[in-house]
Amino acid sequence: MPRIEAVGARLALALDRVSDPGNVGTLIRTAAAVGAAVVCVGGADPFSPKALRAAMGGTFRVPVVRADAWDAAAAALAEWNLKTIVADLHPDSVPYYAAGVDWDRSAVVVGGEVGLSADLEAVLDAPSRVYIPIAIESLNAAVAGSFLLLHAHHHQTSSTSSRSSSSSSSS
Repeated sequence: MPRIEAVGARLALALDRVSDPGNVGTLIRTAAAVGAAVVCVGGADPFSPKALRAAMGGTFRVPVVRADAWDAAAAALAEWNLKTIVADLHPDSVPYYAAGVDWDRSAVVVGGEVGLSADLEAVLDAPSRVYIPIAIESLNAAVAGSFLLLHAHHHQTSSTSSRSSSSSSSS
């Protein structure tokens, strides 16, 4: 994985075995829209014509790297002090809005239809596992990942504006 400087990074996206290039492109577009520092892709080629069309230029607004070795990607996320938040239907998962999930500096991890790979599971450091409570079994990877990225972005921008307004009101 190429070295990416992400000093001050507050949000990243990691895709593991997302096989549909349209989903990969859609998630890259969403990551670019919310100002993610990087997108690590393990799965469909993010530079394929279908992924590039779905990304609608987002591929050129956020660094996109192939994550063929998850240990390198996990090390980079840890170096940037990003906490991993896995979109998952795992029994230990909690609703995305649950107390205790820290969205402030986060890497949203989205797995493909078959879940996360053992390689990625092995290198994740105590991830928060979240799910989106819905009335059906699951959501498309692009929908679920976009939802969580937007939630993280909203949380981060809300907490930033709360901090800046409280510091200006105390002066």
